[in-house]
Amino acid sequence: MGSGGGPIRSLIMDKAGSLYGTTWLDGLHQRGAAFKLTPSMGSWMYTSLHDFTNGDDGGIPISNL
Repeated sequence: MGSGGGPIRSLIMDKAGSLYGTTWLDGLHQRGAAFKLTPSMGSWMYTSLHDFTNGDDGGIPISNL
């Protein structure tokens, strides 16, 4: 993630305990990102799921995933 805005809505947890969310100004294009946080040995492993481009995929999400 970049240095923009972090999540402004709630994270969603799956049955395995992983968290999913969106950021509104982070990501490769600074237009937001979707991400996953997976519990791993007392910490969290970050996985980028999508970097929004503000094109056909939208951008600057201000909602839950």
